[in-house]
Amino acid sequence: MIGILHGYLLEGSGSNIWTRNICEALARAGIPAALICQERHPERYPFIETSTVHGATGKSVEARKDTPYPGKIALHRPEIGKTLPVFVRDKYEGFDKVTPIIELSDKRLEAYVERHVEVLSSLVKRHGITTLLANHAVLMPTVAQRVHKKTGIAYSVVPHGSAIEYAVRLDGRLHAMAAAALTHATHVFCVSEEMKTRLQQLFASVPKLSGKFRPISVGVDTRLFKLVPENERQSAKSALGKLFKELPAGKTRQQRELSDSLSDDSSYENYTTIVKKAGQYSVKGVDTDASSAIQDIPSGPTLLFVGRLIAAKGPQCLFWALPHLFNVVPELRIVIAGQGPLREPLECYLSALQRGEQSLAENILHWGVPGEPANPYFKASRDFLDKMSEADRTKYFTLGRKIPQDRVTFTGLLGHRELAALYPLCDVAVFPSLVPEAGPMVFLEAMASGCFPMGTNIAGIRNKIDLMQTEIPPALATLARLDPDNLVGDLTTKLPPLLRSAPPHKEALRRIAVRNFDWMQIATSLSTILTPDTNS
Repeated sequence: MIGILHGYLLEGSGSNIWTRNICEALARAGIPAALICQERHPERYPFIETSTVHGATGKSVEARKDTPYPGKIALHRPEIGKTLPVFVRDKYEGFDKVTPIIELSDKRLEAYVERHVEVLSSLVKRHGITTLLANHAVLMPTVAQRVHKKTGIAYSVVPHGSAIEYAVRLDGRLHAMAAAALTHATHVFCVSEEMKTRLQQLFASVPKLSGKFRPISVGVDTRLFKLVPENERQSAKSALGKLFKELPAGKTRQQRELSDSLSDDSSYENYTTIVKKAGQYSVKGVDTDASSAIQDIPSGPTLLFVGRLIAAKGPQCLFWALPHLFNVVPELRIVIAGQGPLREPLECYLSALQRGEQSLAENILHWGVPGEPANPYFKASRDFLDKMSEADRTKYFTLGRKIPQDRVTFTGLLGHRELAALYPLCDVAVFPSLVPEAGPMVFLEAMASGCFPMGTNIAGIRNKIDLMQTEIPPALATLARLDPDNLVGDLTTKLPPLLRSAPPHKEALRRIAVRNFDWMQIATSLSTILTPDTNS
């Protein structure tokens, strides 16, 4: 049996989704597994048969439910207190202190690792776990390494980009922990050639690392993410609206309109107050008027951004490009699906543009997210304005005043069910990340849904666009590639022709996704490598 070490939740993005889909695909394939993570709601996931909370005092509480899948997944949640080490700051149910790993003391890191070692060592002995698969470069691989030392069980590692970019690169302690864990791992699964290169550069001291590499891809549930025929588009919008109404309530229109109270004379303190007040809502909810806004989406052109609203993901680059985009495509609609600390600053910036508050807009470019340290990704993307001539700057803000009202729709955080209904309603999905994305699942979800994906031409996104060229014209693939050193400029020039040219290629995009990235193929291949005797 495979023991999957995750440490986080099963909702959200990135490695959470990767883990959830791998577990479900294993269950569908009849392959049992044990999952160690902090998920609080196992009842939401049909593939989980049993869930056990391992109390800090040694007492365990188990719950069981029926599952329709032939493979049974057992979830184990060690109680770890109120502090959750993370890579990117966020809110997590059950934790008062959600703290970036790089901010934790050695003592806190050690306590977290040893708590997992204690629980996992017992599980290995009692539940027939024969091999471990640890997510990320830290901290789960260190847990696996220590359990390996105690029990002899083999373990493998599947690094994800967030741990590398937001932890290992920034903290020598974490780099040392990752290097030690990789040294004793049996396999190191790489979701792209770029990830392999990144690991080789970061861990050049790890002996025989290259010989441990095994390719594995991120995937997509092609049963869920699929095309919607044009004649079913209206009914699809109605269905999506109903899904929105089933979700918790998030931000209100009144809260969004607080940004309109800022002006050129507003101080940083005024801005901070408004951003804070506008951000007082459930970040797990959907905007209260998102359902009606979605109904107003025309047959096209519609642009979609899906992802966490942080500077590293690049949503600000799209907003910097809005004046020129709407000038060229005045009928454009934009949907922003996601949540994060950058949301309120982006809303304030858009409001400032539309109301002609140029000084306020320029100040927001420098203020960024109130209370947070200067973000290098935010600074890198805002330099577009400094490069403009005075005449171009005047034109930019003149065009900003012409951006139509209610053409940019924020939805709040959406789950897979809602996103699967939203992608097919959009023509192009944009992912202008400023960091290398090892395996962007949102890119594949868009592809499987026939929504033409474009993104920064680096790492995993570049590899996916390379593959797209097997089915689409090279000129379109060129439009899909965003220059990482000129994101705002490329969004301005490449989006309009791509929006016009994308619709006829929906079926080709889906063929690529089905042929190369279905989760079932990925999970069964993974199981074969990890447990060859069982699968022979």
